[in-house]
Amino acid sequence: MIYLRLEHSVIVILMAVVAIVAFAAIWSLILKILLGLFFAGSFDRAGYSAFRAVYGMILKVITAF
Repeated sequence: MIYLRLEHSVIVILMAVVAIVAFAAIWSLILKILLGLFFAGSFDRAGYSAFRAVYGMILKVITAF
């Protein structure tokens, strides 16, 4: 019985840590896209470099999962 409680608490703690890391990665991605591209005025929808930067950031977040 004690082992099951310990196992459950460890699982909950690990899930919380993973959720925090995932939230931080997604939040960082959103801030980089909004602040770096849209608000700086350097967002050119037809530009290859902007697409490559955004796509690269999204792939980094997906790979982290």
